[in-house]
Parts: sequence; C-alpha cells; structure tokens
Amino acid sequence: MFSESEIQAMREAIRRAFLDELLPLIQSVLGRIDWQPTTLLSRDEAAQLLGVSVQTVATLIREGTMPHVKIRRRVLIPRQAICDYMEQASGSSRKEERP
Repeated sequence: MFSESEIQAMREAIRRAFLDELLPLIQSVLGRIDWQPTTLLSRDEAAQLLGVSVQTVATLIREGTMPHVKIRRRVLIPRQAICDYMEQASGSSRKEERP
C-alpha cells in the first residue's frame, strides 16, 4: 500500500495537472459553445409570471397551447414557452384592437 505522504503527493500532482492542463482546456471548449440552460418553471411559477391563475395554466397545458415537460408527476413549463406565449398573445390582442 501507499503511505499517507505518498497519497498526499499523488493528490497534489492530480490537482496541479487538473488546474494547469485540464481546466484551461475545459474553459476553452465551453467558451466556444453557445448554450443557455433551459429554465423550467412549475405551474405556480408560470401562473405568477403570466399574471393568471394556476387553473388557467392547467387549461392551456390541457388544450395543448402551452408546451410543457412532464417528469414523473411534475408538470414543468420552459421559460421560453411562456415568453413565446406572451408574445403571441400580445400580437393577437393588437390585431383585435385595430378597426
């Protein structure tokens, strides 16, 4: 087996290798990727953001108007879907206002 000092020296060598070589490489690769994490909201959070009731959000989901993700028993709505819905709703209300 290895002594405690040998184990400590190996840990330090691995840490240095990671910080000196791998970390800059990882940062370089991640810097080239254009990605944004998808934020998923609960029905309560979506309702609050839209300014409607949770029942209205449930109706939108049931009608197929609001895209959603179901993970086991949880229903989650992507933040982008809410932004798209608000944009679409505001566009249709403008059309109705015109004479």
